[in-house]
Amino acid sequence: MNPSSHDTGNSNSSELNGRCEVVPQESAPSVSKHPTQPTVTIEFGRSSSANYALAVEIARKNPTYSEKGSGKDIRHSVTFEFDSFDSIRELFELVGRWKNTTFTIDGRMLPASKAFAVLACYSERCRAFNPEEYCFGRDDANDYNDNDLGCRHCGINPYGWLGLKGFGTMQADGVFVVDKNRIIHEVSKNLEDYLWCPALNPKRIEQRLKQIPDTIDPRRNRQWEYVTELEEDKQIAVAVRKKVKRPDQQYIVKDYTELFMESEPSKKVALPDKGNPRKATSKATSGSGCLITCIGGILVALFVIGWALGLL
Repeated sequence: MNPSSHDTGNSNSSELNGRCEVVPQESAPSVSKHPTQPTVTIEFGRSSSANYALAVEIARKNPTYSEKGSGKDIRHSVTFEFDSFDSIRELFELVGRWKNTTFTIDGRMLPASKAFAVLACYSERCRAFNPEEYCFGRDDANDYNDNDLGCRHCGINPYGWLGLKGFGTMQADGVFVVDKNRIIHEVSKNLEDYLWCPALNPKRIEQRLKQIPDTIDPRRNRQWEYVTELEEDKQIAVAVRKKVKRPDQQYIVKDYTELFMESEPSKKVALPDKGNPRKATSKATSGSGCLITCIGGILVALFVIGWALGLL
């Protein structure tokens, strides 16, 4: 499993001073230690699996355990705090694939696979060196999985190889027109199953979506660059990509600024004046005229000297 997660700064999050508090299950006085934190309820029935007895034993150790019915109709239920991932995983690995097992998050029933994926993601966030950076994808050495919205699952990665390709139109004048409605639709669809994550803050994601420019011209906005494709021996711009920020880079091995002389007016190479071709070539013709005159003078002098020696 390759877990990933969401936004930070949510007032509903169980985060305290950037750390995830995990309360040992046996010492938890009640289910809702954090009143605003979601709870996870796992309910399962009798099974012919060899793990059934062990699953019941583990479930009964939890102070929130309850059961209803009897015999083949018995139902076992355990409710966990959202951040009790290790305890949830222990029971999930035994009953998660049983047909009669249900997962409920704050009263909303979810498929086991989706519920566990988000729980795993949140658990990885808690274990991350910097939980807040984890949600933005900035906790690893790969710059190209970063996102500006605050959730790895948002599906929009402006730093990726394709940038915003598919989320706007490249005009003939080199300006990319962003299709915000399509971006909002994509993000909303991708985050639908993650809305109950304590680290997800939909309002902040909405604010960051609004900060995306309506139009992007990389020639004027240096934070962006063109995404190009080769077509008939030409690099054609098809979208834009956000440049990776490297705030910690201080040591410059080589500066290539000198290669871009056109950006410095004082170093521009003089070009011919298209309006007056004669004026543009006057210096070149005057130089060649002087050379011809000098050679002619030398030849005349040699002729005179030779003629004079002949007379002697």
